[in-house]
Amino acid sequence: MKKVNKYLLLTMMLGLLLPLLAACGSSSGLGGVGDAIYRGEEEDPYPRYARVTYIYSGSVADGTDPMVNIFELGRKETERTLGIETNYIENVLVQEFQDAVDIAIASGSNMIVAADSRFSGAAVLAARNNINTKFVSFGASDNSYNLASVQPLLYQAAYVNGFTAAFNTKSSKIGIVADPAMYNVYGIINAFSLGVRDLPNSRIDMYLNWARSANISDTQNAINDLVEQGCDIVLVYQLNDFGIRKCNELGLTVVGFAYNMPELAPDTYLTGMYLNLNTFLIDKSRGIMYDTFSGDLTRGGLKHQQVRLVMLNESLAVDGTKELTDAMMDYVSEDLAPVFGGEIRDTNDYVRVRNGEYMITDQIYRIDWLVNTIVRQQNFSTQYIEEDLVHSDLIVKS
Repeated sequence: MKKVNKYLLLTMMLGLLLPLLAACGSSSGLGGVGDAIYRGEEEDPYPRYARVTYIYSGSVADGTDPMVNIFELGRKETERTLGIETNYIENVLVQEFQDAVDIAIASGSNMIVAADSRFSGAAVLAARNNINTKFVSFGASDNSYNLASVQPLLYQAAYVNGFTAAFNTKSSKIGIVADPAMYNVYGIINAFSLGVRDLPNSRIDMYLNWARSANISDTQNAINDLVEQGCDIVLVYQLNDFGIRKCNELGLTVVGFAYNMPELAPDTYLTGMYLNLNTFLIDKSRGIMYDTFSGDLTRGGLKHQQVRLVMLNESLAVDGTKELTDAMMDYVSEDLAPVFGGEIRDTNDYVRVRNGEYMITDQIYRIDWLVNTIVRQQNFSTQYIEEDLVHSDLIVKS
């Protein structure tokens, strides 16, 4: 843990009495190993053969998986920028990952992108077993000469989203629907909850409902329960946009993990968060072309624009929300307001972070507890049934 006077900083921000600092040279723990966005080394003027395969856990065709959508944007931008061939294998289960890797390599790919944090362990193993192939893993903390990993600081955006939600709730009850398999799920839930808590002079209760992305009835039941509890704003953090669209259908204000929130919930979206991995993916693909691939661990946040906020819905937000959100985003992105600053207690009232201290990024990724702002959690996830699983056709597509 490191020390910081968090509430002095928050008071300064809310009063808007001091100008925002343009930069901060000290390390606040929002970063970590390899926080820079890598741009590659000096390029060889003669590009080499490059073919990149993306392995997805969801479907490209239906467009409902926010992670697939994010990587598809990066894949297509890589093709436009570098002129190289890319392709993908969709609907891959974790147990099918190695089969997908084998097929991709056999088809001529020399770089493979594991586009789901659930693949991180399998990607690390595949990189060890295929030393002549380069790998990019989303969510893994390992890296090696042929494995580059990316862990975006999404919790920064979740914290700002929480602050915005707290400023806009009328019932003083905010809900969360989250898939337990999501990337850094405890970090995101807790960061959002801390953002809610840190709005001064507020007392807001939070309700967490777990629901699997793959079963829309689980999500529907979870949202309906939050409505019954009196929640007027809900964060949806899942690998399916059904929950976001359902909130819009119910007239429920929603904060979501999707870059296209205005399209998914045009009537009721407040804000949201998403990832921008285009630059990272282009850099790694360029490394294949010019033999400058760097096996590093990259952690970019709001400052690097690897993590972004969805544009605020000003027609829905209360007066003053934009100014407050913009100021908080600047403070967080410049490391002036550590997200996990103490005192933080968990739901068992155990002190996890003492006053004047804060958690560093590596600790945030290992969280397995919930902050005490959450007054109730329920599990709406039904048991997995083998017949419900969608198996990949393991066909390389472009």
